Amino acid sequence: MPDIPICLRLKLAYGINKNSSYIGCVMIDKGTITQRLERFIAMAKEQNLKLTHQRLEIFRALASRDDHPCAEEIYTQLVKRLPTLSLDTVYRTLGLLRDLGIISTLNPHTSVARYDANHTQHHHFVCERCGAVQDYENIAYNAIPMPEDLSEMGEARTLRVEIRGLCRVCLKRPSQFHQNKKAFERRQG
Repeated sequence: MPDIPICLRLKLAYGINKNSSYIGCVMIDKGTITQRLERFIAMAKEQNLKLTHQRLEIFRALASRDDHPCAEEIYTQLVKRLPTLSLDTVYRTLGLLRDLGIISTLNPHTSVARYDANHTQHHHFVCERCGAVQDYENIAYNAIPMPEDLSEMGEARTLRVEIRGLCRVCLKRPSQFHQNKKAFERRQG
């Protein structure tokens, strides 16, 4: 069975309701998108960052998703609407927004940086099989104090919990190991 793209997996797993936007791959409530955009505009003005059309569209694409897309995914999402957009512009814009503290970067143990426009306190669930990253909110995790002995290493600024496991879609599918093992056993006997 071929891999199902994350956007389709999440659409199938969670469905779509009329109060959500299905921009990019993951549904986001329109109110949340508006809050993220308002925060971005305020922070950009505060930092004296020129709000170009491309920067606004790149941020809007990121703010409209909760799957923590990489630069290539944002570029692919936008290039049909913005044919003059280059992948380099997406990378530079995301780097600038990260350096200004407007977005954050996360890397769930892969070689590709993924970006997050959600600045509310949250944690992440990472699927160990397909690599999907989902936001997870938990009051108890939010209350975990910053360990004092971290001061020996430097100044800790945020604490996020990363939970690793298998997403709903991957739980329904046998692993590649089990598929290969069954195929091997059929050939052997």
